[in-house]
Amino acid sequence: MKGEINNYSVELKNKICRLAYRLLQNEEEAKDVTQEVFEKTWKKRHQLGRFRSIVALSLKMAKDICTDRIRHRIVQQKFATEFKHTTSTILDNIPYETKDLAELAKQLINNLPPKQQLIIHLRDIEGLEFEEIENITEMKTTAIRMNLSRARKTIRKQMIKIMNHGTQ
Repeated sequence: MKGEINNYSVELKNKICRLAYRLLQNEEEAKDVTQEVFEKTWKKRHQLGRFRSIVALSLKMAKDICTDRIRHRIVQQKFATEFKHTTSTILDNIPYETKDLAELAKQLINNLPPKQQLIIHLRDIEGLEFEEIENITEMKTTAIRMNLSRARKTIRKQMIKIMNHGTQ
């Protein structure tokens, strides 16, 4: 039983950390967010029976903490930088012969709008069900499916364009 709990804790810690890293793009901050989620969960330990999914609750907490941190960064910097690079900048800097498709897909995902990034991460990388994504994002399933479809379509189009060397 203790081994199962340890495995569950490690798996949950890794999910939280990956999500936080996806949103913050900073490993140290992602670890801090993970620790903060575990602290908050521990404080709520007597109330956890009220929640359907501890995973969804924890990922929602992580998303909320990350959102607060991002807002704080924006205030500090006095300007919002939603995207690090535009698609064209990313595509121009990729040496096609040496880049692996997974790395390319990761870069294209990073160029999606934040909501689509979050949804594609939760569904395709974390493998969460739509109901769990609903709880985390507070969006309806139809909106989640629409955003996921748009994100996948955008990535597919950009990858095809790159693989055809921009001739399509």
